[in-house]
Amino acid sequence: HEYKSIVSNFDQAMKGKYTNIIKIERIQNERWYMQYLAHSKDFRKRLEMNTEKRLYHGCPEQAANAIIADCFNRSYAGVNGTVYGVGVYFSSDATYSHGYTKPNASGERCMFLSRVLVGKTTKGNSTMRTRPLGFDSTTDEKHIFVTYHDAQALADLKRQNFLLQFDHRRTLTVIEESNATVYQPMNDVRFYSLDGGVTHKDSDWANEFRSRVLGKPSIKIKSIHIHHTPDIFDPDEDYVGLIVYLCDEKNHFILNNVHSQTGDIYIRRSSWIFDNTPKRRKRKAYVHGRLFYSIFRCWKKKKMNLVGAGFSYCKGTWKFNSRTLNTMSPNNNDDTYHNTDRKLSISEERIIRTMCCYFYINHEWLAMPPEERIPFHALKQLGLTEEKSQISGRVNDISEVDPDRRLRGKVIWFDVQKGYGFIDVTGFQVGMFVHWTAIDGMTRRRAFLKHGEDVEFHVVQSDRGWKTRKLTRLKP
Repeated sequence: HEYKSIVSNFDQAMKGKYTNIIKIERIQNERWYMQYLAHSKDFRKRLEMNTEKRLYHGCPEQAANAIIADCFNRSYAGVNGTVYGVGVYFSSDATYSHGYTKPNASGERCMFLSRVLVGKTTKGNSTMRTRPLGFDSTTDEKHIFVTYHDAQALADLKRQNFLLQFDHRRTLTVIEESNATVYQPMNDVRFYSLDGGVTHKDSDWANEFRSRVLGKPSIKIKSIHIHHTPDIFDPDEDYVGLIVYLCDEKNHFILNNVHSQTGDIYIRRSSWIFDNTPKRRKRKAYVHGRLFYSIFRCWKKKKMNLVGAGFSYCKGTWKFNSRTLNTMSPNNNDDTYHNTDRKLSISEERIIRTMCCYFYINHEWLAMPPEERIPFHALKQLGLTEEKSQISGRVNDISEVDPDRRLRGKVIWFDVQKGYGFIDVTGFQVGMFVHWTAIDGMTRRRAFLKHGEDVEFHVVQSDRGWKTRKLTRLKP
């Protein structure tokens, strides 16, 4: 989906100016990410709003390689003009940035699609060598933005920076599969880490776990991902969670049409689990088993050979034990990576706790693309800092939610005659408007929602404010 979105936006802006996208690379740099993260938090706290924009930056291939290594360096500012200030130039118009690209020996050009913190802007001029007092960047008040701090834009872990390489000679290549057009996936990913590899000097931050049985593969956690279907955190509620490691000794697997991989985290509200999943005979709460059922639509069985770890948030405290998952039980499990005390290792606890504290409880995951993953090294560095993430009971700005993110909520009111109503979503101060036309697969006569019904949807901005689209009912 990410690839298609980039191609679609680029194609609309560049009609007639290129004929082929050769490749799209995701550039990730851990060192610049940490600086950008601090900068982003400062902007949000100071301005009380999200001022991040996705902008283009065109340059020759040699300059692109320098940006990949050193990010957007202001020491090169002024090479192509200083009309709106002596800084790094970005544009929301791809055709404008295209004017600063140059073909290489093969006739290919490249362009960056970056996440940029524009902050508070003012109109710039050629005399400005730094940002004016009280402002963060300058602009032409149309599509050009000039930044004056190296950490205002970068290729990093959380805010990806994409390098598009294209030419003017060949036709756009697509892969035809049945009757559907499938775009070539982004296989080219360059990742630049600080020290080049994972070290295990700090025993509390190991990311490789070995089985007690010889011949079984190790669990290697390279990245962590909050799955795109969690319930939004409310400190007054209880939650149950699962991190997936292996299934049938594979770190990428599909179980009942659900794709998962090592490091995927699923989190659901406990009350929802109890209300929407069946009970099992002779088992009382069986909360992690029922969480598993809600995800994969089947009960966990030994023959599945699935290895994972269960945790929960109960009465304001994170707990890291589970009878269903974190145990070496020959009766219902083939987990040879844990012992019999139902508890997780210190390293597992560190990984889960840090991910939840820095990306889940403060709703930071809502601003991330649904498939975005946090590399282990970046998470470890966050976990070793003294800063603690604050619990947020509300999200202040719906515009911070990534447009590809699907939200979950509960119908609080719906007028069948008028065909509209409102949905309550934890983390938002007002109810989300829903019109019957937003309900997928429904005609006017059948389009209605029941009070208390659980639904999932995208949000989109209209001339009357934010509303839902592509709404579906959640199956119990």
